[in-house]
Amino acid sequence: MSNPLIVFTYAPAGLGHIRVANALMSDVPAGLEYLIFAPSDKTTETTHRFTSLNVPARHVMEFFQQGAPRFYLQNSIPDTLRDTPEIWPNSL
Repeated sequence: MSNPLIVFTYAPAGLGHIRVANALMSDVPAGLEYLIFAPSDKTTETTHRFTSLNVPARHVMEFFQQGAPRFYLQNSIPDTLRDTPEIWPNSL
């Protein structure tokens, strides 16, 4: 049986994607081959930059990525509960 080929793919639009891919690649076991596929796409990079800097655009992007139920549920939790999970048992 031949060794499998591991393919890492990511959009190099944000540094988070690159850091995660580098962390994964650094832990590939010795003897396994891997390939990196990171196409450069100006549309993806521009959209990522815009939604990273513009808060309303970020909310629109998250709405489409996560879906309406999760978006509304997540945004309906009071900040005090979200920021201080240690009070949850007393609140329930």
